[in-house]
Amino acid sequence: MLGSNPSTIPPDGSVVSLSVSITAHASNSQTSCIAATTTPQTSKGWTLSHCAASSRSRPLVSSVTPIRRSYACCSDTGTPCLRGWPVVDGGVPPQLTGSTVTAAIRTVDRMSSSSPSPSLSPVPPLRLAPIEIAPDTFLIRSAQPAFGAPLSVNLNSLVIRAAEPVVVDTGPASNREQWLADVTSIVDPADVRWVFLSHDDPDHTGNLHEILELCPAATLVTNWAATERMGCEISLPPSRLRWIDDGGALEVGDRVLRAVRPPVYDSPTTRALFDASSGVLWASDAFATPMPAEPVETVADLPPAMWAEGLAMFHHHALAPWLAVVERGAYAAMVQRFRELAPQVIVSAHSPVIPHGMVSAAMDHLQALPDVVPPPHPDQAALDAALAGAPA
Repeated sequence: MLGSNPSTIPPDGSVVSLSVSITAHASNSQTSCIAATTTPQTSKGWTLSHCAASSRSRPLVSSVTPIRRSYACCSDTGTPCLRGWPVVDGGVPPQLTGSTVTAAIRTVDRMSSSSPSPSLSPVPPLRLAPIEIAPDTFLIRSAQPAFGAPLSVNLNSLVIRAAEPVVVDTGPASNREQWLADVTSIVDPADVRWVFLSHDDPDHTGNLHEILELCPAATLVTNWAATERMGCEISLPPSRLRWIDDGGALEVGDRVLRAVRPPVYDSPTTRALFDASSGVLWASDAFATPMPAEPVETVADLPPAMWAEGLAMFHHHALAPWLAVVERGAYAAMVQRFRELAPQVIVSAHSPVIPHGMVSAAMDHLQALPDVVPPPHPDQAALDAALAGAPA
């Protein structure tokens, strides 16, 4: 924590660029922090930090997305401050409460009220280190904070280091630099032979141009519908396209990958991908579920009730709203087809890893979804409350 050394404090009225992260954790043993890092237009920088233990059993508010603003520095008390929150050596403010955190958000907004509008550019998601989920099979991970809730959501893709290496989905554009760095740390771009696109949503196609340019020997594996839908965004010579439909096989040298339509999807172009040699099932968006604000590696790290409710929330409200009216027998047959693949591990674009010991439970959850009443999703009243800075 920076003290009140006058040489580090910008003069009153100087314009600084502010990045604020406000986080309140659910665990009694963790720490809730309000931190602001400012960079003046002069050469010196300074840091503000407030931390206090939270005794709440439930999260207060969480955002790992920075709020960036410009404002005029106030230091009339002789210390840097966030409108009356001075920072002194060894000082710790009172325990955080929901109203304190809300006030912090409103304070940042007030300080920026006379400044230019903030950029509408997306904030890069939180980078999570790639993990090897099976021999030569790597999950490329990041997490995006959920809007208005103390949760985060996986934004995953996959690299299969086969004899003919495969990149599966290309992540969001907001994470381009880190995504490309992670992928190329695992496989040489010159060696990549296939880029498999599970469907054409932007969080799966965000770096498609870049990876195809970086990997000149790669062929895009997709289908006719996705090619047509992406026609206004990317144009490839037919020689760099391979169309594969439900049940189709892709030979990649030392293994055969199979495309399978998952039981749930939000795009008609969606195909999952199964590698029988490793037992890895890339489920596309199926099994999507939120995580706590502090990301976890596998669904075993989620409370069982949170996992079940998260699956219901995401699938009914954000992925497959037709679940409530689907013909039950036809849907059960699609889930059974997924079961019969007998995956050893399931990975999804929007879920922690589903390890072998939880695959059966995951399939059970998926099969039950049509008859599950999901939790209500946030509505305009919740948005109004968030805008007003009041608890929802």
